[in-house]
Amino acid sequence: MVPMDAKPTRPWYRLHWGTWAVTLTVAGALVWSQLSPSLVLFGGSGGHSDSLYWNGWPYPWLTRNVHEIYSVSQFRGIPILVTTTTHYQWRPRPLILSIALTLALVASVAAMLDRWRRAWSGKRQLTLGSLLTLTFVAGALILVHDRSLLGVGRLAWFLEAVVLFALGCALFLLASAIPRAGVRLLARLRRDSAQAVRVERTPRTR
Repeated sequence: MVPMDAKPTRPWYRLHWGTWAVTLTVAGALVWSQLSPSLVLFGGSGGHSDSLYWNGWPYPWLTRNVHEIYSVSQFRGIPILVTTTTHYQWRPRPLILSIALTLALVASVAAMLDRWRRAWSGKRQLTLGSLLTLTFVAGALILVHDRSLLGVGRLAWFLEAVVLFALGCALFLLASAIPRAGVRLLARLRRDSAQAVRVERTPRTR
């Protein structure tokens, strides 16, 4: 029997509007980080210049090499662009990996925000395990930021902040899921061993 005053549980696919708003914002920023080009190399001399651009995070799936030829004006000495040659190189495998990572980060953000919302609505206290997990996630994000791992140094500061937030959500979910899986595995092994002992002690009938 279900109590009359019990609130119906929200299905996992029906998120709160606040969760949807933040998740869509993070998704838009991640898509922007995939599409916005990053200037990797630039050089030129004698009326020529070469620029190398990358598209994609964390793996560049599009390389664009721009070669420009300039002509100096005889009157004012201002360089005038004459011709521009652009070479594109597509990389299917990094594109697939970048899309998969983007989808995984968006799903992690949605799951983490919904988890926080349910915890705050239930007025749950922060456990020691959660504090240790937050400490681990904070240290990992600081390392990623300082060492510019996963190509975060190529992104603008606001895109880098969104990427670090999404990575933090994914790391928190992963770090909190591993101990739970270990506890469940140990409990299952103990239950199986206890059941095997009971079976051995049961007298067999001839």
